[in-house]
This record gives sequence, C-alpha cells and structure tokens, in this order.
Amino acid sequence: MGDERIIEGLVGDEEARKILGLIGVKTDLGITLDAALTEFHVTGIQRPSRDTVDVLTDERWHYRDRRIGSGETLGQESDDHYFMRYALRKDQKSWVVFKVSFERPPEVGRTEVPNRASPKAFHGMTEAPPSPTAAPSGAVRRKESR
Repeated sequence: MGDERIIEGLVGDEEARKILGLIGVKTDLGITLDAALTEFHVTGIQRPSRDTVDVLTDERWHYRDRRIGSGETLGQESDDHYFMRYALRKDQKSWVVFKVSFERPPEVGRTEVPNRASPKAFHGMTEAPPSPTAAPSGAVRRKESR
C-alpha cells in the first residue's frame, strides 16, 4: 500500500528513514512493493543491556513490484532468504526497533529490479548511489533447481 504510517511507534528514526526512503523511491516511480513473509523463525535472543534486546531471525520473503493503479507485476518476482538481527530498545512503555542488520549476506532470487537500482541498495547494504539494473553485488545467488 506504500503507507508509511504503519511504522509509527514501531521503529526508531534511522530505520524509519530507510523505510520511508524505499517507499518514496518506489512511489515516485509509480511502483509499490508487494511483499509476503512466507517463513519466520526466531533463532536467538540476546540481552546486551537492561533496556536492549537483540532478536535473531531466519526469514523467507516473496517479493514482486506492482504498478500503482493497475496492479500489473513489473519485472522479476523474487524469493529471498535472510538471517536478520533486530535490535530493540525500550522507549518509555514500549519496545522499538532501532537497528536492523543482516547476520549473513542475503540470498536474493531476482537479478533485476524495475526501478534500476541494485537489490543490495534496497536492502540497506550500501550507501552508494543506485547503480544500473544488475545482479546483486555481495548477495548470495540461489541455485535454480530443475
């Protein structure tokens, strides 16, 4: 839906900027990300301090970009596999995600994206400006089964 309001009260400022940036870039291009979480397993919990908790996860997602208005699928669909670390901090009465990071390089299914930026850039793994459509650099490619 491209509705940034869903993150209010759930993430800290740095993570909110990342999410809003992704939503904004896609919206400007007339695209919305259709993302479905297909598997989610908590693999560990660490307590670095009294007011912080790190949650480690193993996640699988299915992605496709859609044209806003028509819903037409644009470009390749992707099945991705992530090992994540969510750092949560106590903020008054609730917990908020203040930092998200990859524990291992992501396994990214698609090799191109319709908004002409590398998937690595849209996974928050680089500060460099977007590059032309290309295979993700640094991401682990999945072998196709036949």
